[in-house]
Amino acid sequence: MPSVWTSYLAADSADACAAAVTAAGGTLMMPAFDVGDVGRMFVAVDPSGAAFGVWEAKAHTGAGVFNEDGAYCWKKLHTLNYDAARDFYAKAFGYSFTDIGGDGFTYCVFALDGGGPESAIGGVADDANTPGAEMPYWLTWFQADDADAMVAKVEQLGGSVIMPADTSPFGRMAIVTGPEGEVFGIIDPTTTLAMDEAAV
Repeated sequence: MPSVWTSYLAADSADACAAAVTAAGGTLMMPAFDVGDVGRMFVAVDPSGAAFGVWEAKAHTGAGVFNEDGAYCWKKLHTLNYDAARDFYAKAFGYSFTDIGGDGFTYCVFALDGGGPESAIGGVADDANTPGAEMPYWLTWFQADDADAMVAKVEQLGGSVIMPADTSPFGRMAIVTGPEGEVFGIIDPTTTLAMDEAAV
């Protein structure tokens, strides 16, 4: 099993969520179990094979710091079966989706309770036509005040760069790995490129 950052989705009841996941076509890798007094969890894979965790908070409620330099800021599912993935997560978690893709890429964001893109909590990318894409996965993104400086720090600490920092309509971003091969994204969401500029 490779080293990975596992994406955990919150649930009021891990057991009820596990039933919803299996009813929607997902597979439990382990049934729900208690983690001391801090929470209850399970790990599953969606119908395409992307693994994720589910966390029912007790003493530990989850991420307390986010959307700031060095902290988690975004999750994105890379899938080889875009429509099936959307169908699964809509059924299992009640997500609603808004397409925001453009020429050459299919992408959407998802939200809870019918929310629009302004309340998005993550994204889904269609990797079916991406060269080299062999399996689906959830990618964790960390925010940076200076994406280039953070990439340099990754290399200094023994990580490597998969995609060098580049400016996009969503921010200046890079894809890197830690020393054990765990892949993650870095993004400065304040440094953006207009969509029409990115298409040039």
